[in-house]
Amino acid sequence: MTLQAGQLLLHYRLDRKIGEGGMGVVWKAVDTTLDREVAIKVLPDAFAEDTERLARFEREAKLLASLNHANIATVHSVHETDGVRFLAMEFVDGEDLAQRLARGAIPLEEALDLGAQMAEALETAHEAGVIHRDLKPANIKLTPDGKVKVLDFGLAKALAPDAAAQSADGSPSMSPTVTSVGTVAGMILGTASYMSPEQARGRPVDRRADIWSFGVVLYEMLTGRGMFAGDTVSDTLAEVLKVDPDWNALPADTPGAVRRLLRRCLAKHPKQRLHDIADARLEIEEARSDATGETQRLVRPPSTWRYVHIGATTLLLLASVVLALFLVRDAPLRTTVMRFEIPAPEGAAFYLDPEIPGPAVVSPNGRMVAFSARDAEGQVRLYVRSLDATEARALAGTDNAYFPFWSPESDFVGFFANRKLKKVHVAGGTSLILCDAPTGRGASWSRDGVIVFAPGGNTPLHRVSDAGGESTPITQLDPERKDLSHRFPHFLPDGGHFLYLVVSALGDKENAVFVRALQGGEDEPLLLSPAQATYASGHLLFLDTAKRTLMTQPFDPKRLKLSGEALPVAENIRLDGDVNHAVFSASRNGVLVYQVAAPRSGSRLEWFDRDGSSEGSLGDPADYVEVHLSPDDAHVAVSINAAGSRDVWVYDIARNTPARFTFGPVSWLPCWSPDSSELVFTSRRAGGIGLYRKSLGGSGQETLLIESEAAKFAESWSPDGAFLAFDQNPQGTYDVWILPLDGAREPYPFVQTRFEDAGGEFSPDGRWLAYQSTESGRWEVYVTPFPGPGRKWQVSTGGGAWPQWRGDGKEIFYHGVDGRLMAVELDERDGALVAGPAEALFDISEFGHFSTYAATRDGRRFLVVQPQKKQDALALTLVVNWTAEFEKE
Repeated sequence: MTLQAGQLLLHYRLDRKIGEGGMGVVWKAVDTTLDREVAIKVLPDAFAEDTERLARFEREAKLLASLNHANIATVHSVHETDGVRFLAMEFVDGEDLAQRLARGAIPLEEALDLGAQMAEALETAHEAGVIHRDLKPANIKLTPDGKVKVLDFGLAKALAPDAAAQSADGSPSMSPTVTSVGTVAGMILGTASYMSPEQARGRPVDRRADIWSFGVVLYEMLTGRGMFAGDTVSDTLAEVLKVDPDWNALPADTPGAVRRLLRRCLAKHPKQRLHDIADARLEIEEARSDATGETQRLVRPPSTWRYVHIGATTLLLLASVVLALFLVRDAPLRTTVMRFEIPAPEGAAFYLDPEIPGPAVVSPNGRMVAFSARDAEGQVRLYVRSLDATEARALAGTDNAYFPFWSPESDFVGFFANRKLKKVHVAGGTSLILCDAPTGRGASWSRDGVIVFAPGGNTPLHRVSDAGGESTPITQLDPERKDLSHRFPHFLPDGGHFLYLVVSALGDKENAVFVRALQGGEDEPLLLSPAQATYASGHLLFLDTAKRTLMTQPFDPKRLKLSGEALPVAENIRLDGDVNHAVFSASRNGVLVYQVAAPRSGSRLEWFDRDGSSEGSLGDPADYVEVHLSPDDAHVAVSINAAGSRDVWVYDIARNTPARFTFGPVSWLPCWSPDSSELVFTSRRAGGIGLYRKSLGGSGQETLLIESEAAKFAESWSPDGAFLAFDQNPQGTYDVWILPLDGAREPYPFVQTRFEDAGGEFSPDGRWLAYQSTESGRWEVYVTPFPGPGRKWQVSTGGGAWPQWRGDGKEIFYHGVDGRLMAVELDERDGALVAGPAEALFDISEFGHFSTYAATRDGRRFLVVQPQKKQDALALTLVVNWTAEFEKE
């Protein structure tokens, strides 16, 4: 397709062409949805014909979009329309470094400042597992205020063909990606003048290739001339392989530290080259400090809990030393505190959705970390990372694994998956089923072969042998204490006592950690905490109630008593509030792992038509949980997280004004009456979890409909006003229940299986009920007659949840598990439903616990909860000898 200014690509309006090269044509454009300037990179025509490159590009684009740094140009999204494949990226105003260098060398201080920013960008990318592979001045933009923006991370790899020939008379300094023999491992990826020797030879590359290119660019900034400049690409590659840089070309005032840095960056053999770009950043900072006569802090203030990145060589050396000491003795290491980060496996990401939590747990011997992560294909599985290894490895047979835990000897990993409690040997092999666990909430393995675990979200703790068998309850929910559930047990060293979390029906601020004997007896309360607690190295580790700060306090596991003062260990710990779990774990010999929370960006309510075109927003950005349109399309009820609580708010659509609907204890999941005059919502008010009814324009009086300790959520009100469909989990798994509103009959289960069943939605005529179930092994949408009996029909294909009916009952919308809004037309023939093919309308958001979209009665518009900015989980932080900071001299 020939593109021209003013043309629309989806909702992007092209303005002017601003660049062209081997990786495509770049346009300045306007995102008409968000009214912002963007850069559109249109990929080469040949690209769309190569399915292997397309698949590789899709994988790389997802990873590139996860990079979030001030010195990296953001990749917003990837699109395809009318055969045109393109990237939407942050538009960066200003000239590129190549244009700046055309005017000559850059003064020392300015060059070092630009170099430091480049190093910051590369450091962030490398920590995320992304290698640039084509760093050159043309890919480095300079904003008018002096900020560096590095472009095109990883696109050389993403767009490279399997085999191509490079013109011998092309410009070496602006040559596109060059490729050699047909295997990916043998590809030459990069631009000739800035290509590392190993790239030039077509060998596999790592982050050290970027370090070489960084050195070439820094050299060029200081000298004002290219380091390698043959007449042809072939000549240039020969110079890269054989010719040493002309060190005499550097300005006479170049500091010795910078000269050393350049020599270490530009060593021909990667083993002699600088191994980590973070070290280059530190060298530059030191050189700038020496040049100005000032002492600059190289470590951020302790309150941020961020530490200088340790280079790959240092990390491996540290791991080897640590492991050697562990092999000699299984006792706390009496050395200084050491910290480093563990990124997600290459091509994978730590998972944020609490439905499949991804916490990390360190083995009891401190030598390994196990965690759940989602790979590039979307599969969640269990990974194990040894401290003496550079990469994590996936364990076979652990699909959908969550809440892992270790055996006392660190040879097995237990986990929950597919409604079962399982275990697998750390060396691999077949995973073994131990017992049923519908929605597991943590487990602990004693040295005597007993596993204590929480089988469901609202259950007491159970015990089972590590050989498997029937589980039996070991605790009892205390109604006087208002226990909602018992979760996340943790055995103490004697194997006869364990800690556990009591989730209170009175709210998270009343959650408490208790200690209990395995053989029974009285529970002993230890402290209030919104999440679990762990014992390690003479200390109790727990989360404070006011902030997400990880605290430590001396604890005597024999006397079962706390002593001394509670002190902070790390701030802003990731807390999965829906399951009351904080991401931290400690070994018995001084190794701690934790994960800080990604910054919250909030969300917005945005209108879309059926084609996914934006039609404006409703209200202001907030932390929206869900959205529900009234049947008359006049109001919207939402749940909003704010100030540590959650309340229901109602928007007047015509006036675009919000009004708070609930006040007090946590309230959420509003459900509209058929005449749009009332709402039913869930709240913890009188001790249990109840459904409350309240008029939209009344006096503010609330009527309690039903209450119990089981979780319950109103989903749909029948059109005749007689019934309320709600979800409830009295047995640990959710079922669809019906509450007659005449008060004459008790609520009863309508869809009740051993699987998860939820999301019941009455059809507009009240004759059908749509719902979602996991009976097929994943969420799917079904329709069954109401009030029954009768067969059910599957409506969704490929997974789906949160069904909603069009006003005439002829179409059902649902949330695809891949994040797309789907539509299925329905027809009734002789009392049977006939479902048409599922049609994908547009991407809305990640699939989650609650419905994040609402359809108007005519099915032409949709109000969707949209994240302000996609957030990914941050790297894990691992600390060796963490207790040294809290021990007395």
